[in-house]
Amino acid sequence: MLFDKALNAQRFVEFSKTRNSEHQAHLKSIICDVRFPVTVNELCQLLGLGGAGFRSIVIAVFENVLTADRKHLIDLDTLLSKGGAK
Repeated sequence: MLFDKALNAQRFVEFSKTRNSEHQAHLKSIICDVRFPVTVNELCQLLGLGGAGFRSIVIAVFENVLTADRKHLIDLDTLLSKGGAK
């Protein structure tokens, strides 16, 4: 569990270095209409950004735009809910 938490944090740091503001804005615009909970995979498909969608989702989880159990590795099967950030 500790390893997963650290790996999630490491991903956030790495993904943030190449943050794409347009992708983050696109994510925020579509989550208004998403019926939660959804998996990371389902949201990736809705985003239509390929691997960049996964990056955007991980960033959004750490910025509380989306919520997920960060104690476990965030992968395509991880369930997401809407976060508290606007």
